[in-house]
Amino acid sequence: MDLHEQTDMELENAHRNSPRTPPPPNQISLCKQLKFNTAQLAKMETFRKCKQACVEALRNMPDHYSEEPFYARALSELQEIEETMALANDTNDDEGFETWTKEEELRTKSLFVKNSGIRKAKNRQFTYYICNRSGFAKLKSERKRHEKIEGFVKCGKTCPAFMNAIREQKEEAIKITVEYQSVHAGHEMQAGKLRLHQEDRRNLEALLKVGVPSTKIIENIQAKCPPTERLGLLTRKDLYNVCQSFKVDESVLHAEDAVSIDLQVLKMQRDSYDPVLLYKPLGSSLTSNPLIQKQDFILGIVNEAQLELLELYGKNIIMMDSTHGTNQYGYLLTTIMVSEDNHEGLPIAVCYSNRVSSNVLEPFFEEIKIRLPHLRPKVFMSDDDPAFYNAWRRVFREVEFILLCSWRVSRSWNRNLNGKIKNIELKKEMSDKLKQLVNEIHVVTFERMYEDFVQKYTKNEEAKNFITYFEKIYGGRKQKWAYCYRVGCGINTNMKLERWHQELKYEEGGGRVLRRLDKSLSLVLNAVSKKLMGRIISIERGKLTSKISTIRIRHLKSCKEMQGYSAEEFTPTKWVVFKTVANRITTYEINKAKDCDYPIRCHICKICIHSFTCNCVDYSIKFTICKHIHYICQKFPTKLENLRDETMLIIDEDSNRLRREKEMEAILKEKEKPIVHEKPVESVYERVKRNLRYIYILQ
Repeated sequence: MDLHEQTDMELENAHRNSPRTPPPPNQISLCKQLKFNTAQLAKMETFRKCKQACVEALRNMPDHYSEEPFYARALSELQEIEETMALANDTNDDEGFETWTKEEELRTKSLFVKNSGIRKAKNRQFTYYICNRSGFAKLKSERKRHEKIEGFVKCGKTCPAFMNAIREQKEEAIKITVEYQSVHAGHEMQAGKLRLHQEDRRNLEALLKVGVPSTKIIENIQAKCPPTERLGLLTRKDLYNVCQSFKVDESVLHAEDAVSIDLQVLKMQRDSYDPVLLYKPLGSSLTSNPLIQKQDFILGIVNEAQLELLELYGKNIIMMDSTHGTNQYGYLLTTIMVSEDNHEGLPIAVCYSNRVSSNVLEPFFEEIKIRLPHLRPKVFMSDDDPAFYNAWRRVFREVEFILLCSWRVSRSWNRNLNGKIKNIELKKEMSDKLKQLVNEIHVVTFERMYEDFVQKYTKNEEAKNFITYFEKIYGGRKQKWAYCYRVGCGINTNMKLERWHQELKYEEGGGRVLRRLDKSLSLVLNAVSKKLMGRIISIERGKLTSKISTIRIRHLKSCKEMQGYSAEEFTPTKWVVFKTVANRITTYEINKAKDCDYPIRCHICKICIHSFTCNCVDYSIKFTICKHIHYICQKFPTKLENLRDETMLIIDEDSNRLRREKEMEAILKEKEKPIVHEKPVESVYERVKRNLRYIYILQ
């Protein structure tokens, strides 16, 4: 450091540490060349609309003067500023001016904002722009939010950069003249302090409206734009602000979530077919059911296409389950699902509620019964919560088979084995015995195995606690979990509902909990619409379902294991497949049934799921074409070909075709319904205000 620089630094430090005194009224101490009189000084102190600061003063001003504005318009000499001014007369329309402005802002990493409204004089319009960093942040006495980590956008000084645009109309031509001061002072050129350009915001809006995920938008933009540009610093919060500004999310009809839900319900109720089965907001009463409390919330929905599918497929299997994590209020989403002819799940009714109990579900089921009074399913499957079936039984009466999901039962057993038994060998032994017990499909054999299992492990002190739990929870409900009591039901687990919940939370919801209930409702309704559309695609184009994939695997397995099997024909329609393993013979009985055009089939063997029956677990419980049936088809192809023509069901073909036509007609009718756009009536706001008062009282 030379002597001159050291002297300047010492003088600056001495000046900084000296008592703060205002400059003389006729000159600025740091800029000896620029002077002003008393009248100009008084005008400068009050006239806040002056745009320019003294460039030299801002560059050389010490820190303790950095917050004081100096307005160059009030100064007598503007030589240095005038040297940096430019005139741009190349723009002949508004679009050209915007393009030039954006290019200049990108080049200089700056942003110009309007300092006032447009001023008009004859055929001219004057627009004044200043640097967005210029000026002071307006602080509120009572702030709800903390100061931003990166600080204020305003630099606390007056930046001299400005842009004056004069728009002149000459006959049919437009001429825009720009007076431009490009020198910035008092702040650094930081891309993070800039706003997104309006054109960029519109482009982002277009991407969000077509459903491009936020993560994909950010990933693509960051790959193309460097971080020195504002667009290259895009975050999820920026995209959220764009959504709010342009109202991209049409599900949010009001800033208050409760009001928005009320408006959505009103919008659906004005449809030609009212899909709202039941709506009971917080704070209101349900006159038809006095057991429903004021703090309960219930919203049940089923559209016309779902009701038609329930009528077509609800005679066989009804599945039901609830899930959490779809909103911030802890409301549970209950779904009723049926199994279509591809054995894939179709959600046919949904219900939001603050709790799942028979009292809450009963009015929901009653509304379904009003619209579909003759619903009588053969099988009802749910999780271990008795509330589902208790409510269903009160409304729709008893069903023939009440089943528990075998996967959930097995998970419950394993958890209790791990918690109650420490011996690893004993734990594995009991787990294997339980699998053998549940897989037994003969009732007499099962009952004998059950008694032997309980008696054997009751004598074991370490296993005694588990046996007590096992008998208490599952001993009196063997018909609900044992395979021998669900032969021919065509269902084993509730995994279709689990898959539906995963689809809602991770595929549609992106793996995050939606805070607002109106967004959650919109997401569920869109997911239902996609399911219905997927059903049409499956009918028209076919679909490789998991059931078909399993059948193909069984066919390959039968080809590989043909050497280990033997088969005997007892009658033209009955065979026995047997295999000897360790001096033990295992037999399976295969019977010929009726052929039809059911979509679950083996295209190599040219049979459907109904062509044969087998007494193995794979067919009788899991309802798939087992390897034993494939083996018979390959061993006796000629005899089966002669039987196929005799057993073909023409009536079934016609009924299946008519059913699919009904499905498509109902789904297409639902898709073609016009969207109702009506302003909410005043009574909606009054009702919501009344309910909100009740919510605040509860809080």
